[in-house]
Amino acid sequence: MDIIGIADVKHFKAAPEDQKPENILPNANTVIVVGIKLLDAVVETAPSREYAIHYMVVNEELNRIAYHLARHIEKMGYEAVPIPASSPYDERNLKGSISHRHAAMLAGIGWIGKSSLLISPEYGPRIRLVSIITAAPLTPNEPFGQNLCGDCNICEKYCPTNAIKDSNLNKTACVSYMRKLQKDLGINDLICGICVKVCPYGRKTRKT
Repeated sequence: MDIIGIADVKHFKAAPEDQKPENILPNANTVIVVGIKLLDAVVETAPSREYAIHYMVVNEELNRIAYHLARHIEKMGYEAVPIPASSPYDERNLKGSISHRHAAMLAGIGWIGKSSLLISPEYGPRIRLVSIITAAPLTPNEPFGQNLCGDCNICEKYCPTNAIKDSNLNKTACVSYMRKLQKDLGINDLICGICVKVCPYGRKTRKT
């Protein structure tokens, strides 16, 4: 893993009712969030089949990590439920069982950018996330308390469907474009990656 944070369940009080950790594990105390950085060269190909496959491979690696962490926690005597690092089951609203990106923000990993992606200071949006809800009374991190996007609008500028406006994401437009890519590229997941690629945070200067 490249990054890890721990969120206190009490900070999820403002989350939508269907996004609360207690709905999955009633005696939850903390949520562990783990991130793996995507390979820069692959991100630069997005949108592409290579990016889509890499995205899924990293998700599988995260799911393995989450399983082993949850198993270790269970051996310590506490309940733990891994939340899969996959495309959201509610494609219409781009929602899963809980929001990994909001959990990551509450775990101090980064902030929610104008693209609605989780952006970390070091890796930008070039990370995939997985969460483990647990009853273990772990010491939590403080939530990430600032938005560092500032006046930058590069994700808005390069979005092919103008889905990003005034720090809001038009999910219908975003999903519609990803469905087109899904058909054109012959892939299974709803993936684009342009806003990930163009974000200044996490971009590295290429060596020549």
